[in-house]
Amino acid sequence: GARAAWWAQILHGLVGLVRSPVTATLPQIGSRLFLTWGILWSFPETQSHILVTSLVISWSITEIIRYSFFGLKETLGFAPSWLLWLRYSTFMILYPTGILSEVGLIYIALPYIKVTRITKKEKKTPYYSFYNNLV
Repeated sequence: GARAAWWAQILHGLVGLVRSPVTATLPQIGSRLFLTWGILWSFPETQSHILVTSLVISWSITEIIRYSFFGLKETLGFAPSWLLWLRYSTFMILYPTGILSEVGLIYIALPYIKVTRITKKEKKTPYYSFYNNLV
């Protein structure tokens, strides 16, 4: 599902289907993977926070506009001016709300990450600690 779409986004940049450079796409996908798997999936306590809603809304609107723009441009050879305006204007609101949501969710997860780190350390089991990389 979503993982295939992320890999497709990289592939589209590599083969030139979209103009987005892979160097810009990789960090975006990396942060999304970190948030979805490293935070939301790993720490279910964070999933009910209001910031998840603002995160999903920001990511979704951004991608709907972007892929509508690219799809129409590739299919028809042009995109309507209102869609062009949305493509290059909405980021001023959606990127800050997305980034603030991401950072906020990482911050919200820190106490759960710390508890997990202590618990696993006491059991002497090998683990990957996000906490060590965040703090």
